[in-house]
Amino acid sequence: ESGLFQYSHEMSCEIEPFKQGYIGRNFPGVTLFPDINKLSLSEAVLDVYGRPQAVPDGNLFIAGTSCKDFSMLKGTARKDIEDKGTSGETFLSAVEFLEQKQPPVAIFENVTGAPWIKMQEYLTGRLNLKDRNDTKNITGAGKAKSADDSV
Repeated sequence: ESGLFQYSHEMSCEIEPFKQGYIGRNFPGVTLFPDINKLSLSEAVLDVYGRPQAVPDGNLFIAGTSCKDFSMLKGTARKDIEDKGTSGETFLSAVEFLEQKQPPVAIFENVTGAPWIKMQEYLTGRLNLKDRNDTKNITGAGKAKSADDSV
């Protein structure tokens, strides 16, 4: 445990090798997974060194999922969560992880242009993960269609 808030850094997850190097140097001994998309697949997941590791439980989950598709720096059109870009995929994987591990506190950060309303609806369960591939049931405003919505 360390710091003002007395926490224990249990794991990190980073796909970029140079960022993995930073984490490995600055947080020695912390389990480092290479891909958040694989954290929910099984009880033991390969770490960046190829060793099977148990995914630990925790009380606090902090995530900065990919922002590339939500940012206007990439172009003139943003991808939405369900558009199968890296931003949506990493966010949905983080939500799936939260559903499995259920830490009491989760903090997300991303670019201002991220679909925050829809992200909130996934996090609070108003949009179901099982519906993420059924884009006809999800409007661009981030709200699930109801029977009262006009076609």
